[in-house]
Amino acid sequence: MTSELRSARRASTLVLTISDAATSNALTPQICAAGIEALAVAEADEAVSLVVVHGDAGNFSAGEALPSRTAAPGLAADSGAAAIDALHAWIDGLRAFPKPVVAAVEGVAADAGLALALACDVVVAAEDARFVITGAASGRMPLAGLSWHLGQRLPRALALQWLWLGATVEAQTMKAFGLAAALTRQGSALDEALRLGERLAAVPFAASVAVKELVDASLGNTLTHHLDVEKSRGADIV
Repeated sequence: MTSELRSARRASTLVLTISDAATSNALTPQICAAGIEALAVAEADEAVSLVVVHGDAGNFSAGEALPSRTAAPGLAADSGAAAIDALHAWIDGLRAFPKPVVAAVEGVAADAGLALALACDVVVAAEDARFVITGAASGRMPLAGLSWHLGQRLPRALALQWLWLGATVEAQTMKAFGLAAALTRQGSALDEALRLGERLAAVPFAASVAVKELVDASLGNTLTHHLDVEKSRGADIV
């Protein structure tokens, strides 16, 4: 099967489905490029009031898809940098998108897949979902704004522990720390996200945009700057 981002309309909601079952929905450059294009179309379409992102085949996303360095190190470095640029562009685009974006998480959301979920405005998670951070102890630096999101939203010591040593975090813990807004039964995350979308669609567009801008303005550092910092510090994995 090919790596793709499927797009479908559900009333005024645009549903984006990450689909690459062979890799548990790894975030390939093709998927990220399609995500950027889908956001541009959705922003211009007045009939779209909400975007929902979820994964196919029972998982959200296994994270970044980077080339192996073993066969051709120089080529891998170049293509790896391009893959990171595509990933970061989609993450940045999600945060800058004016309309609400909801992540519907089933199964595993790992590393950049977790960062993708946190880049959405609201996370709806199945009760058995797992949020995985590989950790710097394995030689992996965080990408896609993961350290920015965790640093902004968790106690500093806990964010450092997870990012240093890695962690597999249950959905209940994510909700307790405010990283997930709602939990639902297994297999129902997309349905719950769509129900939330119906409620959000009733919020006047100007008010919805203004609230999002105000909340984002309260954060100290910009995600765009942070993504550049992550890229410069993550050269060991490309």
